[in-house]
Amino acid sequence: MKLLLDAVFGPEEFLSEVIWKRTGTHSSAKRWGPVHDVLLMYAKKRGSQVWNRPYVPLGAEHRRRHYSQTDAAGRVYTHGELTAPGVRNGRSGAVWRGHDVTAIGRHWMTTVERLDDLDTAGLIYFPKDGGWPRLIRYEEDSKGRALGDVWEDIPPINMQARERLGYPTQKPIALLERIVAASSNPGDVILDPFCGCGTTIDAAQALDRKWIGIDVTHLSIGLIKHRLVDRYGPAIATAYRVIGNRPMSKGPPPSLGKIPFSSRRGRSGSSALGSLGATRRAATRESTVACTSTRATERPGRSSSA
Repeated sequence: MKLLLDAVFGPEEFLSEVIWKRTGTHSSAKRWGPVHDVLLMYAKKRGSQVWNRPYVPLGAEHRRRHYSQTDAAGRVYTHGELTAPGVRNGRSGAVWRGHDVTAIGRHWMTTVERLDDLDTAGLIYFPKDGGWPRLIRYEEDSKGRALGDVWEDIPPINMQARERLGYPTQKPIALLERIVAASSNPGDVILDPFCGCGTTIDAAQALDRKWIGIDVTHLSIGLIKHRLVDRYGPAIATAYRVIGNRPMSKGPPPSLGKIPFSSRRGRSGSSALGSLGATRRAATRESTVACTSTRATERPGRSSSA
């Protein structure tokens, strides 16, 4: 997959490899137990992609270790860096309060004018020994911990999960909401060309994005329609339409039948999974269909990272 995406986007447009730990450690025959999936992030043009940095709440241990100081008003805080590696010219490389940041091969993380503003606001700590100034960061102002490229906080969909639909490759809604929120803005268009049971579409709808979902089976599109109505109510049926129903062979498309479905009650059952497998094999030979939010057909949205 990495080689294929390098060929499509160019290897220079590769941005991140994210590890999603989707299960606990288990035994495998003569190999390391597989416990993760890999997400590859590319941009159409590096630097132009939408990026909304995600944060996760601070854990109790992190707060205990890092936010260990208290000011006169009782507010808990920690000290943070004001410099970053690499020499830069301009206002981020100027001497400030007698500290020549370029002499140590670094630069200020902001301009010296902004440093003056932070000092006026009482947010800079000057060590009594004359050491380098530090940023004062209050716990109450923290957005949380910036998320890295190893995700261990989103569990997989287990047998008792309320959102489980019986679809074999279904991903947690929290996983897709994180991806959609980080790489797009409200109103942008989200495309999932293999939309399956519609988790990406569900996430896009919840986050006020326009969306297009494509799958080769009628079962998937029917399942998505039920899923959207179940979560957002009957009115959602006017916000999307099915397009591109093009028969690929003779004969009518297979019927969806009665699939046990209720994301609210968390019940799908083995009959839904069995029906899924049989109908999907039949439908794969019949047609390719797409489901799209009607707003997505009105005007093109800004492209985002892939």
